Amino acid sequence: MTTQALTNFTFEDCSIRVFGDFIKPLFVAADVCKALSIQNVTQALQSLAPFERSMLNIGRQGNANVVTESGLYTLILRCRDAVKEGTFAYRFRVWVTNEVLPAIRKQGFYAVQKEQNSSLITNAQQVAIQQAVARRAKKTAVYYQTIYRAIKVRYQIPRYTELKQSQFEDCLRFIETVDLSVPEAPASEPTKTERQRYVVYADFLKTLQVFCYYQRYLFRKPLMQAMRVMLALDVPDASKLWDVVNNLNFVELERSLDDLGFSVKDLDCYKHWALTHAA
Repeated sequence: MTTQALTNFTFEDCSIRVFGDFIKPLFVAADVCKALSIQNVTQALQSLAPFERSMLNIGRQGNANVVTESGLYTLILRCRDAVKEGTFAYRFRVWVTNEVLPAIRKQGFYAVQKEQNSSLITNAQQVAIQQAVARRAKKTAVYYQTIYRAIKVRYQIPRYTELKQSQFEDCLRFIETVDLSVPEAPASEPTKTERQRYVVYADFLKTLQVFCYYQRYLFRKPLMQAMRVMLALDVPDASKLWDVVNNLNFVELERSLDDLGFSVKDLDCYKHWALTHAA
């Protein structure tokens, strides 16, 4: 007696066959090992506990080694590339743990998103875009904004998360070649309308001055480290926090404070920080 396939799902160019039921899904070991670039399937299976692996008749293809959900997790955790940002195994791990397994537990199968959303990039691909932007921007806030805005203009989308699967590889190449010195759109004619002016108290500007110091200097490194840990642990909305931190234009805020006589570099705390972080 053969076991009916629960579903087949595809991630990028990799196909994974799933059998069993939503209570105990069974994943074809050869498919999983291929996705994780594990060459020796037999050796990988021998490292699992007996209850994590079994042999299953999958129809015309005969018997096949399958692993349970626990076995799947074990194989993923033992794959070095699965925790190395930028690798296919890393994106596969994020996708399986964030989308496929929760969907199987919830509704008994993995359903592709609605047609209008099915072609959008996955969460793992969003992370890959963020990392590519970070490498190109080299911690320069203006470059972050230039790249993200250029992506929106090139692909005519409101945000980079609306990229289509078919545009993913092209976008990665575009990020590497986009001209950081050119604005994303032709500059419009300057308007002659006078900018609105507001009166604020000095205490408010001092608060902004200290806030800018905290975000741009004192807590910048630990905040970035925390976000990388959150991404590695698949913490929900970690990618959104990344966007918020990198899209806030603290460089421009600091320049505005300089013009108003509240330079961040005049703070005693900044001077101490600069001495302890001198190259």
